[in-house]
Amino acid sequence: MPHLAITVFLKSAFRKAVADIETTVPVTKSTQNSRRRFLQDAGIIGAGMMMLPSFLQAADFNSNKKITIIGAGIAGLNAAYQLQKLGLQSTLYEAGKRTGGRMYTMKNYFGDNITTDIGGEFVDTNHEEIIELVKELQLDFYDLRTEQLTNQNDLF
Repeated sequence: MPHLAITVFLKSAFRKAVADIETTVPVTKSTQNSRRRFLQDAGIIGAGMMMLPSFLQAADFNSNKKITIIGAGIAGLNAAYQLQKLGLQSTLYEAGKRTGGRMYTMKNYFGDNITTDIGGEFVDTNHEEIIELVKELQLDFYDLRTEQLTNQNDLF
C-alpha cells in the first residue's frame, strides 16, 4: 500500500481504535477464538459476494444515488464495469498512482508480444465467472497445458 498521507492517517486511526477497544471491551474466550471466527465470516462474505451480480440485477436503483468504489484493483475495476453494464454510474477511487492493485504486467519476458500478469494471473478451468469475463472483454488466454512458456531473458 502506498505511503500516502491518507494511508498513514488511516493506519494510525485503526491502531488507535484497536487499542481503545482492547482497553474498554473485556475479552472473553469466545472472542479470542479468532481464526475459526475469521474463516466463518470469510465464508459468509464470500457467499454474499457470489450473490452480488444477482442482487444488482434484481435491485431497484434510484438513478440519482451516488455509488463509490474504493480501490482500483481487479475487484474494484470489475465492480465499476458490472455497474456500468447495468446503466449505473460509479466513481472509483484509488490511493496509488496506477490501477490494477496487485497485478503488474510484464511484456516480452516469455517472448515477443507475450504479456503476463504478476499477481492474479492464473485462471483454473473451474473459474467460470472469470472465464466468461475474459471472453466478454475479448481477452486471450495462454493455455499452459498445451503451450510451454520459456524465459527469453537470461536472468539466472
